[in-house]
Amino acid sequence: MKHVVLRGVLGVAGLCVAVLCVRADEIEAQARQGLDAYRDGHLLAALRDFSAATSAVQQRLAGEYRDLLPPAPAGWEADETEVHPVSLPGIGGGGLQISRRYFREEEEMALEVALDSPLTAGIALQLTDASLLASDPGTKSFRLGEYRGVLKRNGDDVEMSVLLGEHLLLHLSASSLSDENDAQRLLAAVDIAALRRRLQQ
Repeated sequence: MKHVVLRGVLGVAGLCVAVLCVRADEIEAQARQGLDAYRDGHLLAALRDFSAATSAVQQRLAGEYRDLLPPAPAGWEADETEVHPVSLPGIGGGGLQISRRYFREEEEMALEVALDSPLTAGIALQLTDASLLASDPGTKSFRLGEYRGVLKRNGDDVEMSVLLGEHLLLHLSASSLSDENDAQRLLAAVDIAALRRRLQQ
């Protein structure tokens, strides 16, 4: 149980650094309250406080990064941008996922930016090993400007994954699309320079 709480402490600390928590605020107060509860042996109370602090940081991150994903294309609608921490195997925290869903009647697209995602290594391996791509006829490499990616088709479902750096992955999944160009246009609308500048500081 204490290991779970300690991972929560590290996760909150890492997220606070990500959003430059440099002054006393409600997030710091909640985290301190959780740390006090942990030191006093009140583990469940500590876990609740750390969870509340993490949720507050996620809300602030959502505000910071909401504009990183493009608005809905003409004729489409979009949900609000969501921001979530991502647990890394053996570490428990450190990653970040920014996502937004786009929809038009039965058609749907989901755009996701992942920082330190476990999936990044797999995409990189596919791009460096031609035999892996050749083994799946529905999968091929493609380029988005100067960046390389993997495109996978399955009927009218499409997935596109683009490596934007060693730790940054751009992913689009789409289902029931009547025109695959809609997915390509949405991917091209992402401001990659802004993503790299703000997420890889």
